[in-house]
Amino acid sequence: MKALYLLLCVSTSISCAVFAQTDYSVIGSNRMIQKHQKPERIRKIAQIDPQRLQVLWNYFSASFSFNSTETGISVQELLNIQHFDVSEYEYLRQPNEPVQFIYRESISITLKSGAELNTLLQGYDLNSLLYELPERPFPTWTSTTFSETDFQSYKENVWDWARDYPDAYLQLTSDNNRLHVSFKEFKTLDDVRRTQILTEWNYLIID
Repeated sequence: MKALYLLLCVSTSISCAVFAQTDYSVIGSNRMIQKHQKPERIRKIAQIDPQRLQVLWNYFSASFSFNSTETGISVQELLNIQHFDVSEYEYLRQPNEPVQFIYRESISITLKSGAELNTLLQGYDLNSLLYELPERPFPTWTSTTFSETDFQSYKENVWDWARDYPDAYLQLTSDNNRLHVSFKEFKTLDDVRRTQILTEWNYLIID
């Protein structure tokens, strides 16, 4: 059982470095981030909103401080080897003052204040940051040709989106105002009508 010794700190201890721009391999391979987001989702976050991924890393590595010199471990070792997950201690964080506790009976951790955390999060919601993907638009038809290969690629993009946002996909497919058009029909439409459909962005191409 983890022994926690709480102390409201007047001043913070030596701080972990805040990484202004951290290499993707450092973030993507981190065990604590992988605990909350699978590698495939980490890759998608990097593609959709790289700043979000950086903020996620800053949360796990810099929303607290500890004495790296005294402990002889780096922040990466604290997360990857000691398995320190700061999100498990959010209930201890205070709004306007740091809080100190002992991790694994040997490492003194100082949680930064809630106010400092909000600055670190840069407007992102913590719960969404930990468990959700950033929003991305529903896939559109982008090819200038209309082959079966193009259609398969479109379907793969649609299903990939549906897996990431299942509730939004159900809502989207049940929308009576959205045009459902078969690929067979779509590829035989005249250019004017097809361009109109694509321009309106309110369609789903189906088998």
